[in-house]
Amino acid sequence: FQKKYMEQNCPLDWRDAVHYIVQILRALVDGLSNDEMAERLHLAPSTVKTHMRHLLEKTGCENRTQLALQARLSGLVVGSAELGQ
Repeated sequence: FQKKYMEQNCPLDWRDAVHYIVQILRALVDGLSNDEMAERLHLAPSTVKTHMRHLLEKTGCENRTQLALQARLSGLVVGSAELGQ
């Protein structure tokens, strides 16, 4: 039942959502602006701003720098340079 409900009511797979969050955090750790993130991830700048606002609200971080540091220090993401990209 749950799988069928999710397929019908949640067109975006949760794994896709997590992928976008990780990609946005990685771009943040790389020091990109919202516009640069949007270009890299093929998203609208307003979408990136919304994701950033939600990430700041949900993590309790006060600013982008704090969020980037927490993402990096927690091991959640590494920068693209460390991935060889």
